[in-house]
Amino acid sequence: MIIKEDKMVKDKKLNAFQGDGYLDITHILEGSALKGKMKSLDVYSLDDRCSLGKHFHVGETAFLYCLEGAGSINDNGEVKPFREGDGAIFKSGEFYSLRNGVFGDMTPREVPPLKVLIAVILDKHSTKEDMEPILKI
Repeated sequence: MIIKEDKMVKDKKLNAFQGDGYLDITHILEGSALKGKMKSLDVYSLDDRCSLGKHFHVGETAFLYCLEGAGSINDNGEVKPFREGDGAIFKSGEFYSLRNGVFGDMTPREVPPLKVLIAVILDKHSTKEDMEPILKI
């Protein structure tokens, strides 16, 4: 099955998870196409100095792959560079955030969008009881 770009749903969110600026989302696959095994397969695009705020998934694992650009990722409290070709995995309860641009650099310049492929997989064995300690944070 081939899904043409003009058939993919596009979305724009302001201050996603209390981040800065706009997050452009291209939903590659969603709903019944995922057959209950995945929650979503999306491309997130962040312009310069825009961010996806800190959050975590419950009963899901998030796989991220940087398609284009460079920025940073908050990996459970440790901020690291995140560039084209880098990948990351966040299991249920682990948190992350993304930011385009260089920290503290306020020099006017053109920075290309940070584009990240994000696949959120449903954890087959996670239960609400497994998540109780996380949900109380």
